[in-house]
Order: sequence, then structure tokens, then C-alpha cells
Amino acid sequence: MIDALSKLLGSEARVKLLRLFLQNHGQGFDLEKLTSRTKITARSLRPELKLLESVGFIRRKKFFIEVTKKHKHRPPLIHKKRVQGWFFEESFPYARAFKALVVDSAKVVGSDLSRLFRHVGRLRLLVVGGTFLNDEVARLDLMLVADGLKQAEVERSMRELEAEMGRELNYAAFDTKNFRYRVEMFDHLISEVLAGPHKKLVDNLNFRLPGN
Repeated sequence: MIDALSKLLGSEARVKLLRLFLQNHGQGFDLEKLTSRTKITARSLRPELKLLESVGFIRRKKFFIEVTKKHKHRPPLIHKKRVQGWFFEESFPYARAFKALVVDSAKVVGSDLSRLFRHVGRLRLLVVGGTFLNDEVARLDLMLVADGLKQAEVERSMRELEAEMGRELNYAAFDTKNFRYRVEMFDHLISEVLAGPHKKLVDNLNFRLPGN
């Protein structure tokens, strides 16, 4: 999904940084957080950050983050740490044009998204909504159902998708048997997702909600 834009804009790292900052106005990111969110090495990010700062897309600023310190025999302690990072520059004149190019394009989904989740088990249902359909009030952005669901693979795939899209996503993943049981029990979350705006990218379950 990101290859064409990477070629147009110079690098995958640049595309991911653009998406991340454009969708998180007012939020600061230090280098450690940026590597975590984009899945790009610090070495690759540094020149891109320097370039984006030089053209006025981002600005460098010190801010505080919460750090959790774990103790073996005591509850974890949370304290604030001052770090240096970057914020989106609100006065950047081409923000709307860049958002249309690099953010909205990330919402074009289909076979690429199906392939991303090919290792989570035998994929039976893949539904997108929320941010993929410009619905900011939806509770979920993605829901999937698979035989032999591998939760670790789901989490890995979601982290990869979030890194590509530049934002955190709300999702739900169910084993097929558990999903069918929840449908029969009129599960509120599932009913809400399927009754609202959504798009089925994979549908091999052949089911209907009770009462429909």
C-alpha cells in the first residue's frame, strides 16, 4: 500500500512520518516513540526528521512524558521525564494537500489488507469501518474472524498496519467458534459494527445477525 508513495516522496520512512504527524496534531514524539510507532530505525528516521524540520513541517520542542518504573515487590511507579522531540507545525501551509495525498490514500484497502492478516489463522471474516470509511465516531476500525486464531500474529499485523497508517486503530479479533456464539448471544459490539457503516473485505462465514 505504501510502495507507490514511497517512490514519489523519497522513502517509506518519510511517508510514515508524514502520516503520523498529520493525524496527531498537538502530540509530541521523541525519537524512541517514533521508532516504535513507525517501525523504522532511528538511523533512517534522523535524516527524514531533519528534512521535515527544515521545510517547516515539524518543529523541535521539549516536553514531558510519563515513564513507568517497575519494582519486583512494589507497585510500579509513574514519573514524568523531560524529553526532546517533534510536533507537527500547525502553520504549515500545505497540510491539507499533504493530508489528501498521504493520509486518505492509506484508507484504500482491499487485497493488500487481506494479505497482511494471512498468518493470523484461516481468515473467515475481515470487516473495516471507522477510520477506513471516514467515520470518526465508530467504536471499531477493523474486525476479523479466523479459524485457529493466533492472537500474537493479530497483534503483530495490527502494529504493522498502525505504523503504515500513522495512527492507532481500534480492533476486535475472534476465533470462529467464539464469534458464532457471540452472534447468537446478540453481542452488542458485533451488532453495532455490522449494523453501522462497514465494508467486508473477506466474508466466508455465510451468516446473518439474529432477527435479520
